[in-house]
Amino acid sequence: MNPTYKKIIVGVVVLAAVAGTVMLGYTSKSIDLGNGTENGEVSGGVQIQAVSSSNSDLFKDTFNTSGTENGISTTESKVSEAEKSFEQRNLTDRISIDLFAKYLFLKNNGQEITPEVQESLVKNVIEENTQKIEYITYTGANLGLISAPTTEQLKTYGNALITLVIENSPKDSSQNELTLLATMAESGANSENLAQLKAISTAYTTVGQKLVKMTIPSDAKPLQVALANVAGRIGVNIANFTVFETAPVTSIAHVSAYDQNVTDLNTVLKSFGAYFAKKGVVFSTKEPGYAFTLLGQ
Repeated sequence: MNPTYKKIIVGVVVLAAVAGTVMLGYTSKSIDLGNGTENGEVSGGVQIQAVSSSNSDLFKDTFNTSGTENGISTTESKVSEAEKSFEQRNLTDRISIDLFAKYLFLKNNGQEITPEVQESLVKNVIEENTQKIEYITYTGANLGLISAPTTEQLKTYGNALITLVIENSPKDSSQNELTLLATMAESGANSENLAQLKAISTAYTTVGQKLVKMTIPSDAKPLQVALANVAGRIGVNIANFTVFETAPVTSIAHVSAYDQNVTDLNTVLKSFGAYFAKKGVVFSTKEPGYAFTLLGQ
């Protein structure tokens, strides 16, 4: 693998790790959903670590049901043949073309191409392409809704929510996705690492799909839909970590998007904690939903 790509990917991974993560795989000093402990060193299982909130529009457009099928909304765009030819290239090729075109534009207009200008060009092009990543959007059309849930129903809901995550998490993943990506960037991909990444990606995707098939309190729908969508987005991001050798810019764009999506995931989980606290729901330390009690503090 080109040393420059290694440096870029590892650098992005470090930045993402510093920002904080919510993992379905291994992490340390987090909330262990298996036993309700906080800030404990663990060797595996499903954990949630609450970090900084996000300013992104997490809850926008979650109820747009036009053009939906089975609660899933997709967007189609019409492009010219020339545009289609460009869009059909992989992300690395498209960014190379974008970058070269912008480089020539600046040079032809007398701009000195300093290292700082080059770095800014690369950053801007990656950001532009990160925003073009396509995700499936869940609307919550298939959710069962309880209009006036009792406290007991709310508690059952909270426990079921965490149990769904636990039961669909990877059972044999010893490393989280960022650790796997950093390892592959340094040493190259192997079948075991790729299989673990696929398992983690599938876990997030499956959780997103199942979250929009539950029966939930009606006023929890915005949170439920937001959680399903962010889980699905992270699943897509992790799936694209695996192409870092053949299409490195695709991986870099997805690592960048992943970082924001993980922040969004923490935001919605903390919002769930606040939701149950406001409802006066108290989970015992032995209940799965106790994680929400910790998040709501």
